[in-house]
Parts: sequence; structure tokens; C-alpha cells
Amino acid sequence: MPNVHTTQQSLGIGICRPMVGKYCWIVHIESSMLVPTEFARLATVHGTVAAVSDPHEIANVLGLVGIRFMLANAAQTPFTIVFGARSQ
Repeated sequence: MPNVHTTQQSLGIGICRPMVGKYCWIVHIESSMLVPTEFARLATVHGTVAAVSDPHEIANVLGLVGIRFMLANAAQTPFTIVFGARSQ
């Protein structure tokens, strides 16, 4: 069964309508060779509304600069991207 969120929760606006879509769990966006905004644009075409990303690959190459870039770029799209960080 797909996850259901409201547009208010997802977009921060005052309209409450069900928003049904697919979630992509633990995706490595940088492995797609796309920046987060482009990944989001292409994923939404297929009904995906959110992704949980593990940015360890970009962190291994560019460190905090790479992670900050991914966060800033992801903030430019209404597509929900949640970034995780490993504790080890």
C-alpha cells in the first residue's frame, strides 16, 4: 500500500489533500550521476514523491563540501529528499 501524506506536510502549504505516491528508500543519488534536483524531476515522472538518500559516496570524494552541496541542491525542489548519516 502506498504511503499517504498531505500536501501540507509535503510542501508546507495550507491545503490538505491526500498525496499518494512511491517512496525510494536508501538511494544513492550521486550514483545516478545526477544532482538532487534532476533526480527529483525524473523520479516524479514515475510516481515517486520522496527519497531517503545515503550520501556517503559524495562524502568519500568531497567531504562536507559535497554533503552541503547535496543538501542545498535538494532544498531547491518540492520533492522530499531526506539525507541520512551513518554513526560509524
